[in-house]
Amino acid sequence: MIVVDTSVIAHLLIPSDKTSTARHVLEIDHNWCAPVLWTSELRSVLRKHLLVGNIDHREALDAMILAYRVMEGGSGRVDDDLVLTLCTTTRCSSYDAEYVAMAMTLAVPLLTWDRALTRIFPEIARTPDTFVD
Repeated sequence: MIVVDTSVIAHLLIPSDKTSTARHVLEIDHNWCAPVLWTSELRSVLRKHLLVGNIDHREALDAMILAYRVMEGGSGRVDDDLVLTLCTTTRCSSYDAEYVAMAMTLAVPLLTWDRALTRIFPEIARTPDTFVD
């Protein structure tokens, strides 16, 4: 089991230079989980791709369907006290703190391409590239 942030989910679904790494992560560990906010964050990413014409509406909907399959059973709530403590002591966003809190609670790694998170939380957050190596 691993916690993945929306960047990992998005790169799995939307072709990019990081898609093959995201697919490799899924091959290594298919039990992905994330705080429930991942759906809203992914919709925001898809919106940006829709607006610039990288994908069409059908592709965006298909991406959401696939994301729900990948994340099936892996969405959950996190402890409010822990999230607020993390975001106030580190100054990271509450959104980022949710992913960190979930990984800490489950005692599993958080995979993210967010370098700030890997720097602030080196004991829990790592890039997908280092995970597959």
